[in-house]
Amino acid sequence: MVYNDALNYERFIDDLVSAQKSLSLVCFVGAGVSISQGYPDWNQYVSQLINYWTYHLNELVANEHTRKTKVDLNDVHVLESLLSSSESNKRKVDLVNYIVKNYCECEDERLSKEFYELHVLDFEKFLFTDVNPVISHNEVLRYLVKLNASFITTNYDSQIENNFKQGFGTYPEIFETIEDIAGAIKTESVIHLHGTPNGNNELFVSSSKSYKNVYYKTNGYRKKIEQLFENKKDLLILFVGCSMEEDEVLSLLNIESLDGKFYSLMKYSTDHSIDAVNERKNSLIKNYYESEHKVKTIWYGSQYSDLPVFIEEIIMSIESRKISISRNPNELRRIMLDEE
Repeated sequence: MVYNDALNYERFIDDLVSAQKSLSLVCFVGAGVSISQGYPDWNQYVSQLINYWTYHLNELVANEHTRKTKVDLNDVHVLESLLSSSESNKRKVDLVNYIVKNYCECEDERLSKEFYELHVLDFEKFLFTDVNPVISHNEVLRYLVKLNASFITTNYDSQIENNFKQGFGTYPEIFETIEDIAGAIKTESVIHLHGTPNGNNELFVSSSKSYKNVYYKTNGYRKKIEQLFENKKDLLILFVGCSMEEDEVLSLLNIESLDGKFYSLMKYSTDHSIDAVNERKNSLIKNYYESEHKVKTIWYGSQYSDLPVFIEEIIMSIESRKISISRNPNELRRIMLDEE
């Protein structure tokens, strides 16, 4: 089945070629890319976080400086109840962090703060740093890093960096938090918009409090994001593995005010038994994101397994387009004049 109009696909490839040429291609990578390796989705992450601290509070009270010397069984039951609670996932993380903070309390306030900062991301360090993923390779990232792009991600893991290392023998420049951003984004760099387990825990975005700190407070982060794209000729942001439902992210990027092209690789929905209903639904989704967010949709297929194959096709299309340009004297002359 052909999911994309041929003309729209060719324009997409042309835009990618232009962005590559001017070093202005940015891949925005979401959780969908890491899930294929066994990393949890948002709901699973929160449940696993709750389960972890249900059985690891005892490690905190084992420290000689903490006020608590034993785990209160009531707190264990509270954590267990959060699994089926109607609270939002972000609020659940708030509550888990608050319980952890209580168990990190020491007689000395400074020591309490240091102990909490040392341990609040213990689960995330375990899951995203200490444990190997279920599947060691990521076909999507293996191809994406070949696009000569810079990367922004909301993922906590380091799989983009690992694929750079596997593909090119060196790691990219890594920004572990939004606070580390300074100036325009560089090719072969990775910015962790939501932080990493080894970065500043206050900028690790998972709870309501942390979302508020990054997305809603007047803290200069929006200006930092704006600076990422300054002086980027032929800017193109390509969303991969994103649900496109994170309004906070779209708001922070402030796409409406950016001068560039914006595309999202999305799965073609075949949920309904009637093809006409599927066509209507996909048409609505495509038109909505283009009219409301300036993001054009490129369908990669109807299954996630189609994504790496499609990205490989994109790379081949880009190379084919570059060859055709090099063989066209008029086009080559125009490019040379542009470079002057």
